[in-house]
Amino acid sequence: MLKAIRSALLLIASLFFGWSVSQAGEPTTRDSAGRPPANADRSPVDLAVSPDGRWLVTVNETSDSVSLIRTSDRVVVNEVLCGRHPADIEFCPDGQTVVVSNSWSGELTVLKIIDGNLQRTGVIDVGHEP
Repeated sequence: MLKAIRSALLLIASLFFGWSVSQAGEPTTRDSAGRPPANADRSPVDLAVSPDGRWLVTVNETSDSVSLIRTSDRVVVNEVLCGRHPADIEFCPDGQTVVVSNSWSGELTVLKIIDGNLQRTGVIDVGHEP
């Protein structure tokens, strides 16, 4: 049931923000800062809302990235790279820490919202397809 609700929310977010939800398997090229280009296919596959409702985060499978969206004005304020082929994302109870599972790189990426931006704070190697 929870996966069905997430899928519905993901579809709504994809339509609302104009994101593509195709399942292309290859990563996109990067800009000079190491981010996917603005027109890259991101293919968001999971999302989470912060406990206070201020933030929405999505894992973007084909661009190997995480997007941070401010819910008050629906603006994507930040996007950071994570491991290869991210599949799941969850907020920790503190509402600021986010954990991403990366299927192809076999790791969990730990991110934190600091001053309205996502910052990578750690990587935990857990083996293939966590």
